[in-house]
Amino acid sequence: MKQIITLLSLIIGFNGISQQTFENIDISGSNREFYKYLPTSFDSNTESLPLVIIMHGIGGTALQLTGGQYNPTADTARFIPVYLQGELNIYNQTSWNNGTLLASASNDVLFISDVIDEMKVLHNIDLSRVYVTGISMGSIMTYKAMRHLDDRIAAVSCHIGTMSVEEITDYAPTYAIPVQHIHGTADATVPYDGTALPSLSLVPETISKLKTVNGWNGDSTVTAIPDVMADSITIDKIVYDCTTPLELWRLNNGEHIFLLPGVNDVSGVHVSWEFFYRFAHPNPSTASLNDNLSDFSIAFYPNPATNTVFIKQFHKLESISIYDVNGQLVLSENNVSELLDVTNLSNGIYSIKALNLEGITTTKKLVISK
Repeated sequence: MKQIITLLSLIIGFNGISQQTFENIDISGSNREFYKYLPTSFDSNTESLPLVIIMHGIGGTALQLTGGQYNPTADTARFIPVYLQGELNIYNQTSWNNGTLLASASNDVLFISDVIDEMKVLHNIDLSRVYVTGISMGSIMTYKAMRHLDDRIAAVSCHIGTMSVEEITDYAPTYAIPVQHIHGTADATVPYDGTALPSLSLVPETISKLKTVNGWNGDSTVTAIPDVMADSITIDKIVYDCTTPLELWRLNNGEHIFLLPGVNDVSGVHVSWEFFYRFAHPNPSTASLNDNLSDFSIAFYPNPATNTVFIKQFHKLESISIYDVNGQLVLSENNVSELLDVTNLSNGIYSIKALNLEGITTTKKLVISK
């Protein structure tokens, strides 16, 4: 009898362990929620652990995911998992602002980056070993985070969620990130191939884009994972010969599932972690950590930037002005939001001058590299 395992299998509930806590963080005036888990016997004075950021699917919750295998794995593998909570879209579904038609309007890239900052301040995480993973809609958001935070993320593992059309079009990172993608060929929710959903790509399109970005040399190795469980699914691990690692775990006859221990041939959590621990970012950004929050200051990222700059505001801003190396004003914005469009700026070095509501200015350097 064929077993059909859905994402509901992850709804195991809160595990009641005191090492797991519910957290709130202010993102430019918006309250955002997440759970964090500190591994057994963790001591930030003696350990600087990796951080694994985990995002749920559409309609899901961070709490549901805490009942999976990340927490017990963290105890032995020594990393800190955090489970982010998405906000409601126009259809009243918990979602992410990931470039799809079902996206929320939240600044989730800033949410992710600020959680990284907070985990560094509170728990001394290893900034060179920050990993992001997501399931379905959370996987699509992982791809968006990868585009905007390539200076902060060491590797990603994307489960059953492809790149949005926006990412397929715009993803051109300064630093190519190691990527693992896991997807069922019979997935009817986020199709593997055939006809794509509006605003989403198919798996072959996502992999093709990643091959280009990660430097594919034209070869690949296919390994069949031992078929030990009666789940009607076989798994091929496809490792592409790329300058920056890229692999696809193809779940033959697999539907919209997250791989579970004791049910499927491998555990999705273990597959992700075994991919993650191999990688460290060679030059991770500290983002806002170097700013003195008692002074008037801003931080922005990524830097170098391509088409979009996310602004971290510690004080409300009146205006932003950008000047080229010759001192010529090339861009000016009033009523500043957290998102600055720099699409029309050419490659080069610029100065950003920020004016706050008290009439005080501060200047930072911005590099545009496309």
